[in-house]
Amino acid sequence: MEEKLVLATTDSGAEGAEVASYIYMDWGADFVLHHDLNFSDVTPYLSFDLGSLALSYVLASGGSGYFRMSAEEHTAAGQLHLVLDMPQYSYPVYAVEICKC
Repeated sequence: MEEKLVLATTDSGAEGAEVASYIYMDWGADFVLHHDLNFSDVTPYLSFDLGSLALSYVLASGGSGYFRMSAEEHTAAGQLHLVLDMPQYSYPVYAVEICKC
């Protein structure tokens, strides 16, 4: 299955990733490639490689970053706001079953 990665922020007036508190979340090689093509001039404030940690940090300290659309509970609660007209990226989700046959 695929999930969407969307730019979300605690600042309801933000218009892009150029905000001073942009947090970079490394979602893998495909994301890095497409992100760098779209945001070559953006210098992240911080960088994370664990999505839940990055999301917790942004919720506690403010800022913006690319997060899984499953964080929509935070947008529904008004804690995060989607930044419109920004690229969205696909994020594949895999399930593996280990059979002890």
